Amino acid sequence: MSMFSVILLIVCSIAVSMAGIAVEPNATHPDHPGKCYHSDSKAILVPGETKSIPGACMTMSCHEDFFLNYESCISYSISDPNCEKVEQDLSKSYPECCKKYRCKVDGKVTYV
Repeated sequence: MSMFSVILLIVCSIAVSMAGIAVEPNATHPDHPGKCYHSDSKAILVPGETKSIPGACMTMSCHEDFFLNYESCISYSISDPNCEKVEQDLSKSYPECCKKYRCKVDGKVTYV
């Protein structure tokens, strides 16, 4: 295995394990007691439920103490001439919608 392939595998492992995370406490609405409420999309979630946010490459999860946990793509770049950026595809669900890099090394194509 070439040194580039080893480095590429390490970068892939790190990229897959990382995500942007945010938390919104007290995500409730008086018309929907016992549930989380996402005001921008008007989505209602029961504790334990996860939904995609329409028009965004992210998910939101409702927790039992009514906070919403948001998970989204991380921002990174690869400056390798064997790699080209593949833009976000909002027609897909998270994390498949995230920006990726298509790298071709030794005739093999890998997405990072």
